[in-house]
Amino acid sequence: MRVFKFLIQLIILSLLLTTCSKDENGDIVPDLTKNAFYINNNEYLIKDGLVANSGGEGLQDNYDYIFILYSSGISFDTNYAFYEGLSGVGDVIIIEITTKSWDGPKLGAYSTDNEEGEQRIEDIMCFINYNPETWASSNMYYFSSATMELWKEEGEYEITINALGEEFNQNDEIIDYNVQLVANYNGILPEYDFLIEDPADSKFDADTINFTIGIDYAHPENTLFLGKNLISVMRILK
Repeated sequence: MRVFKFLIQLIILSLLLTTCSKDENGDIVPDLTKNAFYINNNEYLIKDGLVANSGGEGLQDNYDYIFILYSSGISFDTNYAFYEGLSGVGDVIIIEITTKSWDGPKLGAYSTDNEEGEQRIEDIMCFINYNPETWASSNMYYFSSATMELWKEEGEYEITINALGEEFNQNDEIIDYNVQLVANYNGILPEYDFLIEDPADSKFDADTINFTIGIDYAHPENTLFLGKNLISVMRILK
């Protein structure tokens, strides 16, 4: 029995060393088998996330998509739009990309160095102890240089990110430079607002639309705001 207990302890110890391995300087080595992101030698586990079309419905040169990955403590209410359904307090990483693909993010490599019209990373931000309702967080990071590998197989996304950026305080002042981010996520992500029809096949004809409706600046209370429909028309005409 004593030998059996000893063997169990060895197995547990080996698992701990594998999941929390450190280099010769004592820094945590990112474990890319885990759903997590790493900043300044700290590990933040990712529990869940989502991906959404954040760039409109009409025919466009490029389409915007946003990935939101979050830790335990954060929840998402599917009864709300993707940008207002988060609640709780936890750690969040947000990645916004552009691609020419209308029916979902194109798979492959993305970079902040890519030109407009290519598979480009527009923004990557991380918030620690983030409260979506108050926008307050203990740590806020913005990464201006980044690469991302994006793959999807049998409905599961695989995301790997390497980035370099800065830490900001609550006054939007830089308090730390050359902050490194490494992130990995493997799993199913709910998809929101994805287009199901190719906008190029749309029957929209600008010549049939009456654009005489405008803002009466003398009497703004009489203005008719078309909201989402107007935004859609504007995006088609871009």
